[in-house]
Amino acid sequence: YMVKKLGGKIKKARPRHDPLGLELFERYDRGFYHLRGYRGDDKPDHCAHLGLMRDIIRVHINRRWKSPKGRKGKRRAHKKKPVIKGGGNIHVVRSGQTLSGIARKYGLTTKELREANGIKRHKPIRIGQELVIPGATAKPTKKPTKKTTKTNTSKKLSRGEQEYKVRRGDALTRIAKRHGVTLKALRARNGLKRGGKPIRPGQKLIIPAK
Repeated sequence: YMVKKLGGKIKKARPRHDPLGLELFERYDRGFYHLRGYRGDDKPDHCAHLGLMRDIIRVHINRRWKSPKGRKGKRRAHKKKPVIKGGGNIHVVRSGQTLSGIARKYGLTTKELREANGIKRHKPIRIGQELVIPGATAKPTKKPTKKTTKTNTSKKLSRGEQEYKVRRGDALTRIAKRHGVTLKALRARNGLKRGGKPIRPGQKLIIPAK
C-alpha cells in the first residue's frame, strides 16, 4: 500500500537467507524509506522477523541519529528563547489567556503582538509560552475607563435561579443550552462581555431563571 502511494513498484530480490533463517524475496528502496519482504507465516518466522529489528536500528536508524544532520535536528528541537528588540517585556502565557486578551492588556493590537512573536494568524498559543511584548514597560498599560451599563451581577440567588460550577471543556453556549436559557441572559447575569475573558474550570456561574 505504501509503495503504491509513493508511485513505486516492489522489485524481486536475489534469494538470501538471513542468519535467523528468514528468506528475503522482495524489496523496495526510495530515499530513506526501505521495504523488505521475507517468506514465512508461522510462529518461528514471526519471532525471527522481530529479531531483525536490532540490526535495522543499528544499520539504518542509529547511523542517522548520530550523523551531523541528526545532531543538527536535535538542536533545532530545543526551545528558542524569544529575543526582545527595541525594549519590551516577556509575558508567560497562563491558563485561559488568549492572544487578543494579552494584546489588550498591554495596549497593543493582536496584529502587533503576532508580528512581534512571529505567530501566524489562527495559530494557537500554549500555556507556558513566552511572548515578547514590544515597547512594554514593567507594568501593563492601563486602558482608559469607560462608562458601562450596570448589570445584575449579584451573587445572591433570586427565585428560580441556580448556581453552576464550570467544568473542564464547558463553554457558555453549551451551558446556556443545557439549562434552557439564552446566552445573552447568562452573560448579563454574570457580568460577562462578548469576546471578553473566557470562563475557567471551577468558576461559579448563576443560571438565571427561565
